Amino acid sequence: EQQLEVRLTRQAVLTRPSPLEVRAVLDEAALRRMVGGSDVMREQVGRLLELADQPHIIVQVIPFSAGAHPGTLVGPFVVLRYPDPADPDVLYVEGNADPYLDREGEVERYTKTFDYLRANALSVNGTRAMMRDLVKEL
Repeated sequence: EQQLEVRLTRQAVLTRPSPLEVRAVLDEAALRRMVGGSDVMREQVGRLLELADQPHIIVQVIPFSAGAHPGTLVGPFVVLRYPDPADPDVLYVEGNADPYLDREGEVERYTKTFDYLRANALSVNGTRAMMRDLVKEL
């Protein structure tokens, strides 16, 4: 229950008056791997689609047709950027012993990986169309 509460509180930053800008790249497998049954998956993909329709949220999917990519090697990560240029970017690498990294070389390497992933993903509109089709399939 505590983890659920933390996640719901964390999601609130997406709907506040000055919401955070989010750019996310997902592997198609994350949308197609059945977890919890088709009803749960339909709801989850539908929620992602709702979020992707918000002007401050960009969601892109790397399709299976793109083949192997660096994201499969490094796993989930987040680059946090702050409005004040004096604040350094911070890298969060899921599963890492020290998940928060602010060493410039590491942040830069992951930022380049993210740029590569975005360039090889479906367009924003292509992603939305794919997710709409998936919701219908489910």
